[in-house]
Amino acid sequence: DRETRGQGDKETRGQGDKETGRQGDRETRRQGDRETRGQGGRNMRSILLIAFIAFVGSSAHAQWYPVTSGTTENLHDIVFIDKDRGYCGGDGVILRTTDGGEGWETIFSADS
Repeated sequence: DRETRGQGDKETRGQGDKETGRQGDRETRRQGDRETRGQGGRNMRSILLIAFIAFVGSSAHAQWYPVTSGTTENLHDIVFIDKDRGYCGGDGVILRTTDGGEGWETIFSADS
């Protein structure tokens, strides 16, 4: 009886420790997951804040104002090859600039 009781106590204690250990491991993992998720949220907010600042900072440099194109046609598209040379197209017309868009000349017109 003593042997059986002693072994039973050891087994019970051993199993209890294993279960407690497993439960502790699970709890530690859960806590780690919560901390990781929290850091992920903070990282995402930081990335979004940096992107917002970059966007606002870069758009602050663009100063738009109207210029005379020399045509009454609707213009739909514009492309710049470099900071000075660009092309603009619309309903039967193509314009070109060599001064960054300050002045435009007609290089093609369906009317001509």
